[in-house]
Amino acid sequence: ATDTNGALYVNTLSKYSGSTGALVVAGNVVIEQVGSGIAQVLTFSLSGADVQCGVAKLEVLNACGIHVHEGTDCSSAGGHYYAKDLVSSDPWSPIVYFSDTSGSVASTISVEIGTGKPNTDMLNRTVVVHDLQGARVACGMIMSGQARGLSA
Repeated sequence: ATDTNGALYVNTLSKYSGSTGALVVAGNVVIEQVGSGIAQVLTFSLSGADVQCGVAKLEVLNACGIHVHEGTDCSSAGGHYYAKDLVSSDPWSPIVYFSDTSGSVASTISVEIGTGKPNTDMLNRTVVVHDLQGARVACGMIMSGQARGLSA
């Protein structure tokens, strides 16, 4: 179940399982269903993100990305979550964040992310944050309860 506007939430991001980097990313995410019901818009607030994600050229796959992953827990997040039988290329690939010099990010990805999946299919999956090198540095579970400090 979701709230009345169909939004889903990641209330807490924590260090990705197995990540050995120095980054400690915290924050929360709102995932809203838009358009035909098989696309999403993200709103998120991060702290401790990779400061290079505001200034460096993004040259590797998943660099500075924030994506929904197919896994149902953060110890095995799997790949990007979308309807591979309906969508010809990964809609999460161009979705990135840009941090300030303190590693803070407050952003809305207002472009529709055409996943081919409704929000109900994203419930209990994961959101993963990547650093400049594309490494997984933070993860959170997608829930139906509202994130603190964000509104859909």
